[in-house]
Amino acid sequence: MPTTALTRLLLIVVALAAIAAGAYTFQQITQKPQPTTYNRIPVFTLDNHQGKTITEQSLAGQWTLLFLGYTFCPDVCPTTLSLLNQLHQQLPVEQPVNVLFVSVDPDRDSPERLNEYIRFFNDDFAAATGTRSQIDQLTSSLYLPYRIGEPDSNGVYLVDHAGALTLIGPDLQVYKYFNPPHSVTDLTEQISTIRDAANG
Repeated sequence: MPTTALTRLLLIVVALAAIAAGAYTFQQITQKPQPTTYNRIPVFTLDNHQGKTITEQSLAGQWTLLFLGYTFCPDVCPTTLSLLNQLHQQLPVEQPVNVLFVSVDPDRDSPERLNEYIRFFNDDFAAATGTRSQIDQLTSSLYLPYRIGEPDSNGVYLVDHAGALTLIGPDLQVYKYFNPPHSVTDLTEQISTIRDAANG
């Protein structure tokens, strides 16, 4: 992979995150109360990191972990995606769990930037974003809040967002919300148990 400014920045951020492993240094937005029984994911349309349109049907037939974030995120996003890369390597090759990173910052996160960002962590991961209304339709239905911060004098802003991982099954049902802090061991065990139960 060519070394670009974004790649160099991610190397630094991930290294710093590793030093403070397990510590979230951002002010996480208050999580909405999550339902005790889960429904199908809502109908949605987004554009992925390859510039292609995806819908909820793009997730059918596979297990998916959906995670909200943005590429300018200074801590939780690179930390979580690094952990998900470890999880991806731990799970059986014949039973993969796909990762979909949904950017809630469409003004800055173009498909080109998302492509470079997500491939830094794992070539098999996917990223997507959309219009504000498209993003809000998905996030509100999944009980995943976010809030755009006020820009500073240079126009730079942060985004507070939910840190939960949403496990979606091949039938497009939501099976579990994994709230932070996340552990590769715990995620591996719980996902395997959920998947085995779903398969009967």
